[in-house]
Amino acid sequence: MCYIFIRRRLDMNIQSKLIKTWRKRNNVNQKEFGDITGIPQPVISYIETGERLPTERHALAIEQATNGEIKAEWLIFPEKYREEIEEYLNKDPVGATK
Repeated sequence: MCYIFIRRRLDMNIQSKLIKTWRKRNNVNQKEFGDITGIPQPVISYIETGERLPTERHALAIEQATNGEIKAEWLIFPEKYREEIEEYLNKDPVGATK
């Protein structure tokens, strides 16, 4: 049981990182992200803090709002796509300078 809780917590952490990373790269706050996804801002906050998992509806709305940059599958099955997710999280944003 403890393993399942830890596993879910890790998945929520990577899901929240995906959303936060996209928002920061696109200079979008939670309210604006909620407006473009149709997901209420408090729900965005709960997902980002790991208090809630995104539903399938949320995942599809996020994929559409991000023009596929965040894939719904990543949010629904993060353990299956961990390598792709990590690659996305670690890539430099477009136009970034080092």
